[in-house]
This record gives sequence, structure tokens and C-alpha cells, in this order.
Amino acid sequence: MEPDPRLRELQRELDESRQESARLLGESRAEATWSREQLGALQSSRSYRLILLARRALDQIAPGGTHRRGLYVRATALAVRVARVARRPRESTPLIVHATLPRSADPLVSIVIPIYGKWDYTARCLESIARHHEGQAVEVIVVDDKSPDRSLHMLRQIHGVVVVALETNLGFTRAANAGIAASKGRHVVMLNNDAEVTSGWLTALLRVVTSEPDVGIVGAKLVFPDGRLQEAGGIIFNDGNGWNYGKFDDASAPQYNFRKDVDYCSGAAILITRRLLDRVPGFDERYAPAYYEDADLAFEARKHGLRVIYEPSAIVIHHEGISHGADENVGTKRFQPINRVKFVEKWGQVLEEHFPSDGRSVTRASVRRRGNGTIVIVDHMVPRWREDAGSLRMHRILLALRRMNYDVILVPENRAPMPEYSRALEAEGVLVWYGWGDFWGYLRDIEPEIAMVMLSRTSVASLFIRNVREVLPNVPLAFDTVDLHFLREQRRAELRDAGGKPKGALATRELELAMIRSADLTLVVSDYEKKVLEAVVPTATVLVLPIVHDSVRAASDDEARTDITFVGSFQHDPNVDAVRWLVRDIFPLIAVKIPDARLVVVGMNPPADVVAMAPQNVQFLGWVDDLQPIHARSRVSVAPLRYGAGVKGKVADAWANGVPVVMTMIAAEGMQVIPGETALLADDAEAFADAVAELYSDDELWRSVVVAGRAHVDLMFGQARVRSLLADIIEQTRLASAQRAESPVPFVIPQLTSGGTS
Repeated sequence: MEPDPRLRELQRELDESRQESARLLGESRAEATWSREQLGALQSSRSYRLILLARRALDQIAPGGTHRRGLYVRATALAVRVARVARRPRESTPLIVHATLPRSADPLVSIVIPIYGKWDYTARCLESIARHHEGQAVEVIVVDDKSPDRSLHMLRQIHGVVVVALETNLGFTRAANAGIAASKGRHVVMLNNDAEVTSGWLTALLRVVTSEPDVGIVGAKLVFPDGRLQEAGGIIFNDGNGWNYGKFDDASAPQYNFRKDVDYCSGAAILITRRLLDRVPGFDERYAPAYYEDADLAFEARKHGLRVIYEPSAIVIHHEGISHGADENVGTKRFQPINRVKFVEKWGQVLEEHFPSDGRSVTRASVRRRGNGTIVIVDHMVPRWREDAGSLRMHRILLALRRMNYDVILVPENRAPMPEYSRALEAEGVLVWYGWGDFWGYLRDIEPEIAMVMLSRTSVASLFIRNVREVLPNVPLAFDTVDLHFLREQRRAELRDAGGKPKGALATRELELAMIRSADLTLVVSDYEKKVLEAVVPTATVLVLPIVHDSVRAASDDEARTDITFVGSFQHDPNVDAVRWLVRDIFPLIAVKIPDARLVVVGMNPPADVVAMAPQNVQFLGWVDDLQPIHARSRVSVAPLRYGAGVKGKVADAWANGVPVVMTMIAAEGMQVIPGETALLADDAEAFADAVAELYSDDELWRSVVVAGRAHVDLMFGQARVRSLLADIIEQTRLASAQRAESPVPFVIPQLTSGGTS
């Protein structure tokens, strides 16, 4: 078979460095350990980088386990074993004969470890469990499958281990079932004896069980001893061949670090829930002695309506090939192709829906697990939902899409990971593509799976829209304005320079309208902004996607609420202007009417001049992690915005927490306020102060506005409504995209002038 041209070029480069590779391989065999310096020198060498490059290319062209792979390996004479030179320095491990393993009489988890010899690996496995135990109620069951060495003797010297000694060698599948049958735990963790667990591994697996509905199997991230990725969930192709997703790649890459549904997870480290074991009491023994029993159990889980989930924060080091070797022609390994035939016979009808093992489908196969496809969202950064309303809206949109059975990819334009926030999203199943790398290549590979791309904010859309149209020409594209930037800038200019020409706002308007004309559908946050755009761009398809809030029922008694509160990030200009007006002009009037009143200002980086002018009864808290205690002490929330656009998160959040609001007409815009019923409105300082005093002092009015506000936020901004809106948005974007394909409109970025246009 003629090698692929890409491999031919790689082969030429590998030939140039063959001598160096051979030397390094020889040294690794000659030495029992590697120093950090030696390992670093190897991993930075040109030869090693070329080897990894060749392996990644080969893995993409022909996945392991396929006939095509074997032909390519022989055609190129690629030294696969050389890629395994760099191993983590091997530490000498004592036989832990004096170690004590955790053992509970009423275990939550039974850790089952089948073994057949290889005591040194079993010892390191058990030692890692003891070292990284975090207090869970567990039992450790080791099933000795008639080991040919002194394993059984050594096991009986370890305190806490439950030993199941088989009288004859039954093979992995039956040994595993013997361990499951002996287990007392609510869940069972299957762990290979050539695996070593790491800090937090079991906590991470259990977290999935408690947070995800209908879980049958949870699999860990498997890494090689040198830190490279071994598996981020498994893929099964339509011919029954399997592949470990991400094998030999960078374990820290974003596509391997979010929770997701997968075809299967290797049995080297999986948690099996009792819910699944009540339906399927163990591995199917038709696959004895070993291979395909883990994939089969995953298919059984889905057959019974249960999910198979990969959890990247559960990290397990796996010495692959120690148990059964790597040669399919000898030993237990020879059963891999035999059992593949059995697997296909059992699951052939299901496999018809899987991708072919042609090497081009690996990435697509890795994302098609949710029912409705993939939504790609590009925003300016990972949303910091505890800090500003726009981020809170985006965070809740991401979670709503996940609840609607969409896979979701979030791309932060600034490429920053923001670990505190991105990890929380990854735990919800959102792929946060920070750092980028070959992001466009990834999107090109999964294009058929993408249901919609959403570009959020004008600044982001103007940078990405051309690439999206070029790389994903047939994918529906939505532009999320977040709020109409030109409208906000125009109002700010008019407030600060009455009668002046808002040149910046006009320039923003040109750019924003260009994005609207170029997208298939545009999103705004209020009916008011929808009307504005429909008047300016009558041909545009415009839909409303507001902020997302649900009311919080736990609230303190009326008597405990004494504060007047203002909440807002001061990185947002309208909030700076509002708090300055509030402290300088409004609150002194309130203090006359309510002498004991205290104003509490919440928000990051309040303006220094406002802090300096504030009297003692004004308290600046800065940024706070949890607003609920603030709301619980709040009698009235105020939103004295004099300019801005979009829907106001501070208003909806107050409503949701049972705090009535006094606001300006600008703040009420898009909130569909019923004056006097859901809120009180005022636009000058004196009227605003009167409204606050009335709401603060009148208990009957206060209670009626609280009740109306709660009902209003549930009706207009609740999760159920937003999911319904998102479903309509995705469908309308698809229809608009199809219509655009029939009558294409040229994409043009406007040439902005210094004065803009009217």
C-alpha cells in the first residue's frame, strides 16, 4: 500500500533523527530511572517532537485497531515503540506490607481490582489508593485470579483489603464479576492493578453521580506515566473497532477537559452505579477472558436509559499494556479481534448509527453524543457570572442549552482560561476553548454536527464573522448584540454634551448594523431594541433573548430588611454615572425623609470621587461573591440609570430575591414594567427620592410590589421561557440561513469615517 504523502514526509524527517532516537531508547532501557533533567532534555529534543508529530498524524489518518492502521505502520516502518521512550521517572515502591487500606462496614463505593501477578504494579496501585483516600466510606476488593507469583501471599498481609481468591484462572471478565458479586457498596469502581490514582479522583467520580441524572458509568481521564493523554473517553466505530480519544495528545488541551457523554470508557478506571448493576449485574461473560466487556457494558447502560460520562477531573495514571501486552497475536490480547466480532454480532443494529473507522471521523465521533447537535458561542471572555449582568446572562444561556441536550463550545476571544469560571462550565459539560490552538481546524472537522454559531457583542462579531463564514459556510449564524452598543453610546454622548454630535456612537452604529446585515439572525435583549432595529434594518430577522432569572423563595421577614441597595459593576459606565447621581443628588433627599436610612453600594471598583463625597450612612462593599445575604437585608433596591441600553440584570435580580425596585425609565426599558405594580418609576432626583421613601415606609405597598415582582421575573425571565425562546431562535436561525443560501447577500465590513453617518 502506498503511504500517505504526509507520512512519507514525516518518514524522511524521522530517518534523519533515527540515530538519536535509537540512542535515547537504548539509554532508557539501560537505566532504571530518569532524572528530571534527562526527561526534560528528551521531551525538548527535535527527535521526540518529530516522533509525536508522526504519531498524531498516523492516529488521525488511521486509528489504532483498524486494518488500515496495520497497513500504514508496515508501509512506513514507523517505530511506534520509540514514541514511548519518555516515561515518568519510576520510583521504587515498597511492597506496602504494613499499609492499611480504608474499609467501611457500610461502603458507599467498592473498589474492585482484579489481578493476575505483577505484584509490583498491584502494590503501587494499592499504595496510591491509601495515599489519596479522602474519607469516603469505601472497601477495597482485590480479586486474585490464581496469580503465578506471590501476590496472594502479599495481599493477605495488608490490613483493610478484602481478598477474593479464585481457585482457577478465569480471566479478567469473570474475575471482575467475582469482585462485583462480593461488593457491598452502593457503587462499584473497577480499577486495573496497573493503574495509580491521583488526588481527588474518587471525589470527582462521585460528584458526577450526584450532579448528573441517569448515570450508569463514569470514566476517568487516563494518562500515561509521562503525562501524555491516554484516553479522554472512548469511541466505537460502526465496524466495532474502538479508539481512545486524544491518545498521545496534550492532556491539558481544552477538548479533553470538559465533562461529556461518550461511547464508552476503558475499564481501567470506571465507576459503575448501582442503578446500572441492578439492571445488568456485571460484565457479559461471552467476552471472557477479556476485551470488549467495558464497551459492551456502556452499550447496555444506554439500552437501559442510562448515560456513560467521561469526567476529566478524575485523573488516573495507567501503565497501558502491562496486564495483557500489546501484541494481538499472543496471550490474552489475541481475544481483542475475536471479541470484536462478538460485539458486532450483539450490537450491529446500534452500530449502524456510528461513524466509520476511516480516520476522518474521530473528531466528529467525539462530539456526537447529545441529541440535538453542537452550538458554538464566541464571547469576549469566559463569563464571570458573579460579577456582571451580561456575564450572568451568558452563563445561564450556556446552561439552558446544555439542559436542552445541545453540546456547547464556548470560545473566549481573549483566549484566557479564567480557571475559577471555566472549570465550573467544564463540569457542566461546556467545552471552553481557551488558548485556541487549531480551533478553526477543529470546527471544520465537526461542521456537520454544528447546529448554530452565535457571535456575542459587536467587538467580537467584527473579528470573527469573516472566518466563520469562510470555515463554516453552511452553518447558521446568529449575532447576539447583548445590548445595542450604539444606542448606549448615543445616550451617553447626549447626556454629557447636550446638542453635540455623538461621532463615536455613529461609528459604532455603522459597524453594528453591518454585523446585523451579515448574520442570519440578530438577538437583542428587549422588545424596545427589537423595534429600533426593525425600523433601521427592516430586512433583518430580529428576536429577543433577555436575561435569565428565577425567583428565590427563601427571604427574610420584612422587619429584618432595612437597607437601600445599589448593585452594579463600575467597569460599566452607566453604573458609574448612576451611583454618582445617586450619592450626590438623590440619597441626601432620601436621608431627610428616612433619617435612619443606610445606602449599601455593591460593585467592583467604585469611583474614587463618589467614595470621597459619600456621608457615613453610605457603605461601599465592593465586589461580593454572594448577593443573597445583601438582598435579605434590603428593603428597597434602586436603579437610577440615566443612560444605557438592554435589559437590566440588577432589576431582575432584585425582583427574583423579593426586593422591590425604584428605577428610572431607562432602567425600566426592556423590563416590561407595570408602573406602580411591579416597580415604581421616577426620572428626576426629587421624584426618585419620594418613590423610595413611599416604598420603604408603606408596608402594604411594599408587599404587593414584592409579590408582583417575583411573579413578573418568573413569567418574563424564567428558565422555562428562555428555553422556549432559545429553541425558537435556533430554528429561526436555521430557516434564515437556508433563505440566505438561496439569495446570498455580499458580506461587507464598512469603511468607518471620522464623523460617521446619520
